[in-house]
Amino acid sequence: MTGGTVVVLGGTRRNFAAGMSGGIAYVLDEKGDFNIRCNPAMVELETIADKEPEDEADRDEITRFEAG
Repeated sequence: MTGGTVVVLGGTRRNFAAGMSGGIAYVLDEKGDFNIRCNPAMVELETIADKEPEDEADRDEITRFEAG
């Protein structure tokens, strides 16, 4: 992915984000193992809880997706 935003509500497999050179991926990590499935070469991981208050709009949008 180059730029853009994606919300992943299902599981991921190994090497997620390989070649990702921009944008944001929000990944619901229900099993708590996303960090071992993500390719860290060009991305950094952080939780939504670590985000700044000005990012609340993103958090609200993701919550709407989760609520279905």
